[in-house]
Amino acid sequence: MTHSGAGKYTMKIRFGIPFTNKTFALHEPGKKAHAGVQMSTTEAILDELPVKIRTRGTGHRARQNPPPNVVVNPPPNVVVNPPPNVVVNPPPNIVVQPVPDNNILNNPPLVPPNVVVIPPPNVAVDPPGVAKRNFMTTVDADAWVEIARNLNVGDNKNLRLVSKTAAYVGAAAIQSVKVGPADLADTDANTQTMQHLSVNGLNSVHLTGDATGRIFTAADIARLPPSVTELNISNATLNAGAWQQLAAALPNLRSIKAHGAIVDDAAAHAIANCRNLTSLDLSGNQTIGREGLTSIAGLPKLATLNLSGSRIGYGGVRAIAASTSLTELNLARSQITQFGALALSEMGSLKKLDLAGNNVGDFGAQAIAESQAGASLVTLNLSRNRVGRLGAESIARMPLLSDLNLQGNLVSDHGAQAFSTTPSLVKLNLANNAVGIVGVRELLRSPTITDLNLADNDLGDLGAEAVSGSRTINALDLSNTGLTDLGAGFLGNTTLVTLALARNQINGPAALAELAQIPTLANLNLEQNGVTDAGVAAIADSTSIKGLSLRNNQLGPLSAIELARMPQLETVNLQHNALGDLGAQAIAGGPSLINLMLGNNGIGVAGMQAIAGGSPTLTLVHLPNNVGGDAGAQAIAGKPSLTYVDLQNNGISDVGALAFNASERLRSLNLDHNPNITPAAGQALLQNRQFKNLKLPPEAIAAG
Repeated sequence: MTHSGAGKYTMKIRFGIPFTNKTFALHEPGKKAHAGVQMSTTEAILDELPVKIRTRGTGHRARQNPPPNVVVNPPPNVVVNPPPNVVVNPPPNIVVQPVPDNNILNNPPLVPPNVVVIPPPNVAVDPPGVAKRNFMTTVDADAWVEIARNLNVGDNKNLRLVSKTAAYVGAAAIQSVKVGPADLADTDANTQTMQHLSVNGLNSVHLTGDATGRIFTAADIARLPPSVTELNISNATLNAGAWQQLAAALPNLRSIKAHGAIVDDAAAHAIANCRNLTSLDLSGNQTIGREGLTSIAGLPKLATLNLSGSRIGYGGVRAIAASTSLTELNLARSQITQFGALALSEMGSLKKLDLAGNNVGDFGAQAIAESQAGASLVTLNLSRNRVGRLGAESIARMPLLSDLNLQGNLVSDHGAQAFSTTPSLVKLNLANNAVGIVGVRELLRSPTITDLNLADNDLGDLGAEAVSGSRTINALDLSNTGLTDLGAGFLGNTTLVTLALARNQINGPAALAELAQIPTLANLNLEQNGVTDAGVAAIADSTSIKGLSLRNNQLGPLSAIELARMPQLETVNLQHNALGDLGAQAIAGGPSLINLMLGNNGIGVAGMQAIAGGSPTLTLVHLPNNVGGDAGAQAIAGKPSLTYVDLQNNGISDVGALAFNASERLRSLNLDHNPNITPAAGQALLQNRQFKNLKLPPEAIAAG
């Protein structure tokens, strides 16, 4: 803070300071306090500047500026990034004393999902205008960035604030906005907002539909700022004129996401006029044909194309194969056969190819591997494609291949052995491929493979013994491979970081203690192994495990009490057990917890209240099929750190559901299977544009 004469102070608010109600009293040494500062982004003044000075009858008319020369640390239940602390040395003749206000502990900063900002350099920006009793402050540009993060462009009452903030923040501060049809209506406020966003370098726009099913038109597209480089129109509807307007209105467009949108050949021709496109997502599209894909393939800069689930068939593949610029292509579940694979084989520019869920067979795999595409590919997904030994042996000779997924094929031992000499292979998925001990022993001769998935192969304890000799593997999946406590004991001598052993029979305390003592182990999955409380006590001795899944075992409250001894735990999945309220209360206080999954555990109000008052770092709670009711929902809704909540089937009605409308950071909310939520409450939640993902029961949206 600097002092510029009687009654005038200039403050800089660093990026990340929570804009919650807090009053500071200013006074000179030996004199009575004479001014106060009110900082707020509460609902009452969202359409005004969120930082104000309010004098206390001193008669001063010079601009007042709030002093931040107090070290401000975020409350324990708020995660702020970048660093929130601000240290400013005050002038020698000024003393700043903060007036205590516990409200800061309960009101973390709003961070809606539909505005993404990048802080510009810390250049002080002085917004114009001085009111008689409410003096605007000189605010650092970073502070305006924090304000911008609180903007909901889709809410018309905030349009004035959007415009002001866009003007004050500086170039490229507001990066992304979500815009509904009403926000593109021909009004002065909308026009002013888009002008400000355009001048300040808006990059990304997400066009969202509304309850009326309104179709976006050419006029709507024309109102978007020409600075936009990324356009998301997934599941939105554009008319023919809107598609035609894209290239003219958005000359800098680099990326289009149109998952689930209706893109026919005419729309594809219009997209092809956007000559600067580098990334295009048309996944889930059932209307585009060969002519449209031919136009798309002609885009000179297109590097990434996603057509998964689009069923383009051989004709579509032939059209796409003409592209000379594509480096990443996703054609999963697109009805590709060996002939389609043959067409793709000459695409020498490809680095990443996803053909999962097609039917290319050995012939198709060989065609790709022994061609220009095979010579350049780094990542290949051929899962569920009926690839056998011959295809595997050809793939194993690909010189640059680093990441290979062959899950659900017919590779067998002979095919698996071939990958021991693949020169660049690091990550290999051979789950469900009839691979046995012989194949595993040969495969482990590879000096390059570090991530290996052998799940759903009949390996038994000898498979674990074979793997235990490897010092290169650090991520291993042996789920559903017939392991017992004996096999787990072999793994205790490894240097694994991630280990998945789900759906086996590993439950003895001694075997689990062996796993817990692996010094490098950070992630352990023991789902569905018949583990009891005694086994969990052995696991809890680990000082390295941060992610633990014990889903669907035989655990009670004692297991949660044991796990509470692990201060390093960040992610815990204990679904489908019998923890009850006592277990929830025990596990909720973990100081490092980020993700907590306790579905199907008989947890009621007391347990949910404990979770709400527990770990300050918690961002995700997954609590479906419990008995929290409205009181439990209200408790969870009041936890300010949460961004994801799942409370399906918890006996919640309107009272509990509406409590989430006040959750400031929440982005994803699932309240399905709570039939007592009415359409009135459902509509209120649907109108809350801060939710990026919202799932409600059919009863709550019956009115349409």
